Parts: sequence; C-alpha cells; structure tokens
Amino acid sequence: MSVARFTAEQARYAAAILEDEQQKVRCPVCGAFPNTLRVSQNGAGPSYDCDSGCNPAEIAPALERAIAPAVAEPDTFALLGFDELLALPDLAFVIEGLVPLDGLSVIFGAPGSFKSFLALDCALCVATGLPWFGRQVRRGYVIYIAAEGRGGLKQRVVSWWESHDRPDMSRARFLPEAVNLLDRAQIARTRATLASLPERARLMTVDTMARSMPGGDENSAQDVGRFIQAVDGLRATEAAHVVHHTGKDGKDERGSSALRGAADLMVKTSRDGKSPKVTVVCDKAKDFEPWPDLTMQREIAGDSCVLSMVQDADSLADLRRRVLAHVAEHGPVTQNAIEKAIGGRASAVREALKSLDRNNRIHRAADGWQEVRPKTGTHRDALASQAPGRGCVPPRPGDGPDDYVIRPAGRTHEPRPDVGASHAGDEAGAVDEIGAARAWVDERDHTPEPGGAT
Repeated sequence: MSVARFTAEQARYAAAILEDEQQKVRCPVCGAFPNTLRVSQNGAGPSYDCDSGCNPAEIAPALERAIAPAVAEPDTFALLGFDELLALPDLAFVIEGLVPLDGLSVIFGAPGSFKSFLALDCALCVATGLPWFGRQVRRGYVIYIAAEGRGGLKQRVVSWWESHDRPDMSRARFLPEAVNLLDRAQIARTRATLASLPERARLMTVDTMARSMPGGDENSAQDVGRFIQAVDGLRATEAAHVVHHTGKDGKDERGSSALRGAADLMVKTSRDGKSPKVTVVCDKAKDFEPWPDLTMQREIAGDSCVLSMVQDADSLADLRRRVLAHVAEHGPVTQNAIEKAIGGRASAVREALKSLDRNNRIHRAADGWQEVRPKTGTHRDALASQAPGRGCVPPRPGDGPDDYVIRPAGRTHEPRPDVGASHAGDEAGAVDEIGAARAWVDERDHTPEPGGAT
C-alpha cells in the first residue's frame, strides 16, 4: 500500500470534498472507484492510501489538479465600493417582469391545480423563445427534471408543441427521473449533466421538491436548507423553478418556512373543484413589484391539455387588430412568427386568426396567413357589401376564392333609408348604393367599440 502526504495547501483543497475521516473518493491517478482511496488524519494533515499501488508522488498533485479549480477560494473576501456597487447589473428577468433571471422561484399548489402544467409552460416558452402570455422571454437551454408525473410528460410536451404551431424545441432537455439533491454524488452528476449542454442552461425546473429530497424532512429547516443550497449551486447565476405542494389546509406551501425565506418568487396555483379555470397568484416577489393575479383556463389539446389566458373583450379586440396589422404588413406569416412578433399567447392568437378568417379579413395559404386582397374593388368595398340593406353575393364562376366583387343584388333585409332603396336591381343605382355603404363603413370604423376600444 502506498501513502501520499499532502502539504497544508493540498490538504485545504482536499478538505473541500472530504467531510469525515475514512471517506472514500476516486483515485485521481488510476480512476478506480469506489473504496480504493481512503483518507486518514494525522498531525501533518490528511494522507491518502490507494490499494492499487499508485505512486504517492503522483496522487497528491493529481488530486490537487482535479479539485483545485472548483474549490479554490481567495484568502480574503472581495469588498465592493459604492462605485463598484453601482456598476453591478440591474435586476433581469427570464420572463419579462414576472420571473427573475438570477433567482429561485417556487410554484406551489394543491393536487390538481395545474402547477406542473404552469411550470412546464414557462420552461417551454423559454426554450422556444415564445412569449409567455404576452411577456417576452430570454431564450436559452432549459432542463426539466420530471421527478413526478413522468408517465404523462410525453403527452403534455407534445400537446404543448402542437398547440403552439410546432416551434423549435432544440433547446429543451428533459430528465424523466428523480434526482436526490441531498446526495453529493447525485448533485455532482447533475452538475456534470448541466455542463454537457452547449451553453449554460437558462432555466432549471425541479418537479417536485418532495421527490427530489428522498429521506429528507420537509419540516426540517436543515434539510430544506441543504436542498436550497443544492439548487442554488446548480443554477449558478441563472433561474430555477421548484414545484411544490401545499399543506393540509391548502393555503400555504408545505414544510419549513426556510423555502419561502430563500425564494425570490412564490407563485400559488388554485382551482375551484373541477373548474377548468386556474387562478395564479404572485404570493411573494423579492426586489420587484408583485404582479396582479392571473386567471387561466385549461384547454384540451391532443392527448393532454394546455393553459390559456382568460381575456376580456377589450383585450381580445386589441389582439385581433394587432394580428391583422402584422399579417397585412408581413404576410404570408406563420402563427408562430405572429406570436413572437406581437407577444401573443398561442391559444389567443389562434382564436384571433380564426375570427379574422371567419370575417374574411385574412386567409391561410400554403406558406402562412395573409391578408385578403380583392382583385375587384377594395377591402372597404367588401365590407360595404356587408352593410345593412346589402345582399351577400357569391363569386361568379372564374372568380378566385378570395375575390370580393361588389355587384347589385336582391335585398335580404329592408334597406336603410340612406342607402338608396330605389336602386335594388339597377346597375347605376348600385354604384350610388356602394358609395353609401362605404360611408356606413367609415362611420362604423370610427365608432368606439363597447368598453371604450377604438
């Protein structure tokens, strides 16, 4: 058996990974593991015995090289002056105004409150770069640790992907197994996994806390503190989401208050019985203004479901206007591109597109959505044909599917007094009628919508 003795400097490095005497570690020379390299203490510091007979002169420097970059600490702490403090970066968000970038966020709720759906939704928006309910995101790699609900993970992700017009998912990574974040070896393995990504992960989601600290006590501040320390160490300066349960009363998060004390953001999800509506509450926001409550709704999508935002009539009307303006300027354009450009939610944008399509304002071509552009007359003429007192005239043979041609037609309603009632079947009268209908369109377009929208 060979023995390598460390200098005091080498012992300081070794102490960072060795908590107790006789702790087993991997030999840095031969790589044998486990139970091959043992530490023992004596007056001169720790010594290491390798059963494989490695050269003592090689063990010490090899171990130092292996662990020094990760654990070396300066002799003093770095103090900041006032000017240096002002030079520090401002608070940044991974989801604009909602989720801090360099911080720990907790999403908690009772069983069936869609807390995991919310966490997955946030993660996939960050991975794909799609806005989260109108809020811009900082796109980047995401790792989703599905320690709970692994069986339905595939269906949930595929349903989300298809309902969002199949965006690029190349930055999404999934770990469908529990990781014990109270175990040093598994923490190290997770750190190595994160390091294998092409770039630092923008967001790490742990779903759930209970499944990620097996054997630990959620009511113990010490165990919860160890869990928090592990998450903070893994996320570095990026964001982390932890999904957690409520207690028996269903009001607060379960277990030690150490979790709330350490969190930068606490988000609670709740649901009234089996209602499809989900209330999302910002229960704590450190260093930024808490955001107002959000009301979401579960929507069936494929073999699973997704969350959508419940919007009022004014918001929907504004969204339709923005969608139409973008399609008119950039069409043909895909739904995915529209979402990114205007910051709209997939389900809301989809409904706006359907509404505009039903009203013959846009149509879907092979390469995306585009505005309807009539070959004869103008779009205002097409609208004029829908004015009170005008009949709906189908296109003649040879007209394209998107043609709008103003032609005189038999009336389907009683004519308005100002729309030229005496010219029902008269070509010349039809011209006057079209002019009057255009005036009606102008009046309609400048009349405020219900709720004050213009």
